Amino acid sequence: MFLRPAKDLFSVRRWGGRMMGVPIAATNIDADGNPVHSVVFVNRDITKMTPADVARGPNTDDGPVGKITVKKIKTSGASPGFFGKDSRGITYLFKFDIDGWPEMTTGAEVVGNRFMHALGYNVPEAQIMTMHDTGTEFDGRRCAAIKFVPGEILGPWPFKDNRDLREMRALKLASAWINNTDIKELNSLMTWQDGKLKVYLIDFGNSLGSHSIGPKMPGAGWEYRFDVDEMFRQVLTLGLCGKPFCKDKKPFSKAVGLFDADFDPQKWKPNYPVFPFRDLTADDAKWMTRRIAAFTDEQIRAAVSAGKYSRKEDADYIADVLNKRRDVIRDTYLK
Repeated sequence: MFLRPAKDLFSVRRWGGRMMGVPIAATNIDADGNPVHSVVFVNRDITKMTPADVARGPNTDDGPVGKITVKKIKTSGASPGFFGKDSRGITYLFKFDIDGWPEMTTGAEVVGNRFMHALGYNVPEAQIMTMHDTGTEFDGRRCAAIKFVPGEILGPWPFKDNRDLREMRALKLASAWINNTDIKELNSLMTWQDGKLKVYLIDFGNSLGSHSIGPKMPGAGWEYRFDVDEMFRQVLTLGLCGKPFCKDKKPFSKAVGLFDADFDPQKWKPNYPVFPFRDLTADDAKWMTRRIAAFTDEQIRAAVSAGKYSRKEDADYIADVLNKRRDVIRDTYLK
């Protein structure tokens, strides 16, 4: 967070371009402004996707089949879960909701997955299910079943080395739309498939109103978890400048968490700095905004339906907030 950004000070072309208002342009675009030869992005035509296409997302089947065999308990991350195989021998990661917040994390995981897929990013297959017959504490609980991606896993994809790709810079707006504050390099997977590199974005459990250990805090999306700039601002103004968000916001429900349309896409921040986001240009932002603005209300409702919320009020509320956030982004960048 400190040393790597400091290295930019020695890149005259990069910081000089920012100061002069001529930032480095994306390096991988065609005549229409779309990314070419991308390992992480496919230029899907959102206008030709039916609501059913959006709801299905990357899935190629109906999910795990038969009895699930537990192979390893999940030890990283805040949400409980385990790695297991179905009767076909296919491996999945099963992620469960945290105690006291039913449907919140699992819903965010799958709904976030659907939006990122429709926007063009590679994501793993994922769906909501209820666990049965494992003989463990997880039986009877709702979960998100995430299929292991094919090929040899090479590790996280280095965001810093791909900071000048349009799809990586514009990922900031895609993440801001669904409020995926946990977007980071560690939530990506490089794979080697049939002699080619393919990269997936993973882990959307911190999207919408969900946070790793409960609902989002009011400052999520407004400040980094350790925000040096904000600290200096508060010190220099003796704490009188105030915060850009209301500290008294409350979760809408146990399933939704804290999610609303009160946000500024230009000032939105994930939990931690992401290198490509620092170089987002107006052209990058307009490209992603056109993709987000292409979503119809019906497509948005379809994506939310993949979260299988038990209360219609929760699904309706999430869809309504996403509609409003879409419009905020559109009005900000396509005036």
